[in-house]
Amino acid sequence: MWHNRARAKLCRYFKNHPPSPDQCRRMVDAIINRLTDGRFSEQFKDQLSMAIRLAPDGMADAAALASGSERGYIRRYATWVRNTLDSSETTQDSGEP
Repeated sequence: MWHNRARAKLCRYFKNHPPSPDQCRRMVDAIINRLTDGRFSEQFKDQLSMAIRLAPDGMADAAALASGSERGYIRRYATWVRNTLDSSETTQDSGEP
């Protein structure tokens, strides 16, 4: 459980202190792989939120792929990613922060 908590804390830290482009790519790739493989547990939404901020296009592609999973819990997280992406686009379009 501590590892998930530590990951969540790091995600919140990176929100205000972005990592290097190479680190971003590696983290987003790892999160995408965990989403599509279904290898996640508590506080995974913190990681997904960070990945959405760092690579929204990559997360949209991952959500599309995960939506076709046979596992219901993966599809639910894919739907959450799509909804989050849609709401962030709506917020940006309206000019709100």
